[in-house]
Amino acid sequence: MDFQSVLSLTATVSTIGLFLTGIQICMKIRSQGNTQNISIFPFIAGIINTVLWTKYGVLIEDQTVIFTNGVGIVLQTLYTLIYYLNTNDKKQVHSKLLYTALIIYPTLGAVKFMNMTAATAIHYIGLASSFATVLMYAAPLSVVAQIIRTKSTEALPFPLSFVGLLVSLQWFIYGRLVQDSFIQIPNFLGMLLGAFQMSLFIRYPGPSRKYDLAGSSVI
Repeated sequence: MDFQSVLSLTATVSTIGLFLTGIQICMKIRSQGNTQNISIFPFIAGIINTVLWTKYGVLIEDQTVIFTNGVGIVLQTLYTLIYYLNTNDKKQVHSKLLYTALIIYPTLGAVKFMNMTAATAIHYIGLASSFATVLMYAAPLSVVAQIIRTKSTEALPFPLSFVGLLVSLQWFIYGRLVQDSFIQIPNFLGMLLGAFQMSLFIRYPGPSRKYDLAGSSVI
């Protein structure tokens, strides 16, 4: 097995692992019996991201991209369904799903009905997918102001940030190997955003992390 095959396998596994973090959110929803203080945005963003990348994978005939994001579509849809069944504000979910449809269907429809060349379609979907990926990687940074104000990263989940950095690194290298700028560029930006998040954990550790960080610095 060559390096590219190994990397495609590990990138697939780590990305699906990142997708599976939604299970923890769903367990919290089920335990409290409602979606209070839990946003549906990560699931909606996940659907948009995985649908666009699956289509891109189909266009460039890349089985790694297709399989990984195909699994993502299934998981993000299940998470969204669990959210919907447990929320008391279904009208808000309806509006979010409408916005999602207004992003996905026109994008995919343009490729299908505007008689684009294969190269143009790949470029169009590639740009849309790249933009969605950058937004996904940047989403955790919405709490940066709170972190700086409280001087604590308790509001920023470390596992999600760390796995996000790992996933972006793997896909960046994969993009380099297959010479695909639409895979390289957003994941390079994801690496920078992930590195910035890691720097926040060093600069503003939460109370539960201070001892671990101090201990690791000794090692």
